[in-house]
Amino acid sequence: MTDDIYHWLDTGEGLFMRAYPDEGSEMARDDIVHIDLDSGVSVFDGKPFVNLQFKRVDGRSQSMQMRPVKAREIAAMLLESAEAAVQDACVFAFANENEVDKEAGAAMVQMIREYRTKFDEEDNA
Repeated sequence: MTDDIYHWLDTGEGLFMRAYPDEGSEMARDDIVHIDLDSGVSVFDGKPFVNLQFKRVDGRSQSMQMRPVKAREIAAMLLESAEAAVQDACVFAFANENEVDKEAGAAMVQMIREYRTKFDEEDNA
């Protein structure tokens, strides 16, 4: 099994995801290569919606619509996950720079994740 590293590009026309696969691997036909987001209003009930469209390597696309409140919820989750990923990478880099072996560095990251979850649960109690 290979681990692909994805890189998002914001061109102003949408978000593009590029895969940098390990040597010898290929992008799967289901890999997403483009995401479009558009705002809209229903002609039936006059309510706002956000349209999210995924375009795949093989040209297929899939769309979904959601209310703005759900789009904001997903956006908040993306921002939270992005921040957590940077924090995890900082902890792992700090461990590596201080000659901590990778297994111990990974354990430190896992401990930080567990604390993050615990604090989130306490805040939501």
